[in-house]
Amino acid sequence: MQCQVSFMGAMMTKRGFLGACLLAMSVSAALISAAAAGEKRFAVVSLYNQTPDVTVHFSYRWGNENWRDFANFKPGQAQWFSIPLDANGRAPEFEIKINEAIGAAQSIGRTFKLEWHGATDKGIKFGHKHAIRREANNRDYVTVENIGPADVP
Repeated sequence: MQCQVSFMGAMMTKRGFLGACLLAMSVSAALISAAAAGEKRFAVVSLYNQTPDVTVHFSYRWGNENWRDFANFKPGQAQWFSIPLDANGRAPEFEIKINEAIGAAQSIGRTFKLEWHGATDKGIKFGHKHAIRREANNRDYVTVENIGPADVP
């Protein structure tokens, strides 16, 4: 004996009704998943040491957090920094403090505000790109430059 269920005026078996419910739930889950897949969750900054011969030491922070030291940022090295976005897709500013002088040059401390990129994930390819480079006019100093958007949208 087969049991039938009336749903919105149509008759169907319990098995058919259960199948329709499972299909509807699967479609809903797929739509929610697709929407969440593109959701920006992190503010990401990517920093590259593009000097050929300078190991850099700097401090960094997000917003008003305490400064954190980053030592031995070697030539050719890349590093990313991230923080979760708030419910409105915002994040505090990202800053680095650096002594721009190389070797015996007169010490010049400077703070840079670096642009971040809102991203779905964390990692070097997700960050807005910045580079530490030797200054073009005075090779005794380094500077921090904005070199472009993230590798992924």
